[in-house]
Formats: sequence, C-alpha cells, structure tokens
Amino acid sequence: MQLLGEMESTCTSALGLYGFITAAFGAAVAIHFQKSEARFNLNASTSVSLLLLFFGESLFYFYLPHYLGIVLFGLCCFPVYRSIRSNAILCPEGKAVLITGCDTGFGLVMAKRLHSLGFHVFAMVLYEKGDGAQELKLVCSDRLTVIQMDITNYAMIQEVQKKVAKQLGNKGLFALVNNAGIIEYFGDAEIIPIDAYKRCIEVNFLGTVEVTKRFLPLIRRAKGRIVNISSPSGEVPFGRMSAYGASKAALEFFSDILRQEMKAWGVQIAIIQPGATKTGQVGNVNFWEQQHKKLKDNLSPELLQDYGEEYIDEIRQKILTVGPNFRQHVGPVVETIITALLAQNPKPRYTTEFVIDVLKMLYYFLPSSVADTILNEVFLAPRFPPKGAREGYASQ
Repeated sequence: MQLLGEMESTCTSALGLYGFITAAFGAAVAIHFQKSEARFNLNASTSVSLLLLFFGESLFYFYLPHYLGIVLFGLCCFPVYRSIRSNAILCPEGKAVLITGCDTGFGLVMAKRLHSLGFHVFAMVLYEKGDGAQELKLVCSDRLTVIQMDITNYAMIQEVQKKVAKQLGNKGLFALVNNAGIIEYFGDAEIIPIDAYKRCIEVNFLGTVEVTKRFLPLIRRAKGRIVNISSPSGEVPFGRMSAYGASKAALEFFSDILRQEMKAWGVQIAIIQPGATKTGQVGNVNFWEQQHKKLKDNLSPELLQDYGEEYIDEIRQKILTVGPNFRQHVGPVVETIITALLAQNPKPRYTTEFVIDVLKMLYYFLPSSVADTILNEVFLAPRFPPKGAREGYASQ
C-alpha cells in the first residue's frame, strides 16, 4: 500500500510538472504576441507542430520515466515556440510597399492584392498609358498610387524616390518588391548576342540594385524588408538560359550579401524563385517570333552553319510550344510574396513549386556529369545536337 501511494504521489507530481510546463509554454506565446505587432498564424506548419507537441506529451508521460519525459517535453517546447514565432504574421494596415514592374504578370496582380489587404501600394509601371497602368488606376484609391518608372533610368528613379519620400513623410517604406525583369532570348550561350547579356544585366541586376540603393534609407527608417523576385535559373544552371540565368545569379548573390549587411539595421531580405508561370512576356507569341528572327539575322554565317537552321528553329518551336503550357495562374507566386512580406521572420529564400527543390537537390548532390545531363534536358532541349556537333566538325 505504501509503495502504491508513493507511485500515485510521483505520478501526480509528474502530471503537475507537465501541466506547469504546458502553462508556461502558453504564457510565453501569449506574452510574445501581446508585446509584438505580429498576429498568431494558425497555418498548417503551426498546427502540425502543436499537435506533435501535445501528442508527444502524452507519449512521454505514459512511456518514459517521469523526469526523463518531463525534460524531453520541456526541450521540445522550445523549437515549437520558435516555429510559432517564425510563422507569426504582421498586420498590413498602414504599411507602405513599393512594387516595380506592375504593367503585367506578378506585379499587376500583386499591386491589387496588397491593396485589398490594407497596404498603401506604390505601383511602378514602365508605360503610364499602358493597359496595366490603366487597370490599376481604375481602383480609384488614395492607397494605390501608380507611378511611371524605368528602372534603368537612374534620374527617373531618383525623382520617384523623392516623390514617394514626400508622401510617406517620416513614416518610412515598409517594403520594396523588386519584381521588374526581362527575358531577351533563349538559346545556346554561343549564339545569344552580347547585347542580350547586357540588357538582362542592366534590367534584372543593375536596375534592381539602383532601385534598392535609392530606397534603402526609407526602408531602414521603417525597419522594413526587401523582396527580390529571382528565378530558379539564378541558382541552378539550366541549358539555353545563360543570359537570363547569369543576371538572376548576380541578383541572388547581391541579395544574400545585402541580407547579412542589413541585419544590423533590422531590415530583412527575402528571395522568391517562381516556377514556370505564363506571364505577359512568356506567353507573347509575337515577341518570341520577332526575337527568333533577330537572332537568326544577326548570327554569323559560320555559327549558322555550325549550329544549323534546323537546330535554331527547333528552339523557337519549343518556346512556342512550352510557353503556353506554363502555369496560367500567378496566384501561388503572389501568395508566396505576401508570405515573405508579412511573416515576422521571413525565410531567406522561397520556392513556389516542389519540382524546383528537387532540381536543386539533383544539382547539389549528384555528380556533375549526371546533373549537367539532367539540367541540359529539362528546358527547351532540342532532339538532336547542333549540326556541326553531329557531323564532327567546327568552323575554323
């Protein structure tokens, strides 16, 4: 009887300690959200973490020595608390965000979506009288300001910065979304004209850097964040995307370094790598027909002979066939951008499709010879090698 009483006393003490730790965990979460402007976000990740924690509590209590179970349960509470904090979301009301490239695609949809959430949106468009700008102006709201800005025109960027700063007053800019970007050509690195490399670097990298530098003082004032729209091709070398991929790789590297440097200022940087999505330029058949014609017209006779018209025409056909089959809805990408904007602690890098993560793993962990073969065949791969490679010669 005495032994039974001791066992009951030990179980009661252990149960009390489990209850105390659970209460302390709940109090810590409540205190954090009371002191922070962030809101509790009961998403899938948070729900799973909480379910596993409390399921684990039962297992620890019934199947482990009491004090060992209590210690393990206490240790498990810490990563779940961190997960809840990292998944917390900020309130968008009253926050100002500037988005580049709002003429079409992600930028256009994003500007309207962020406005609907309560953000004050500064939507940058390349063409003030274009369809995208007119569609945004129809919103007729003092929280949505449409401004023309060419991100390669540094004088224009400076003027826009002054205009935005004047509207914001002392409030600062909560977020900058560097969305503007271009794709000039698809094709083998040797046949893509040097002007295409220059243009991609000018828009996708240097233009983004200039916009970022101009608006950073306003972002630092608000302890805000920057979201850069990059591409999987900026991290993984896909065949026939050298010009575009090189510009996005430069953007990725710049973003990673900037993230390190801005921590002291309380500014957070996130990179978004969208999957294959049919935006305005990708789905524009006339644009790719014109680009293909310019590519062939400017190719030297030697390269045209070595690669063969059949090979170059097949790349064009692949673009016209594959492009329209890309994902039609930009919604998943826009929602990922919103997550990066509103997460209390955004991730350094977001991908929008599982296949992107798979390709990254293949690139980083497979031998180069295997990874190169896979990545060269993933996108726009012609059925046969260039004419000269098949016939075993190269131009002299």
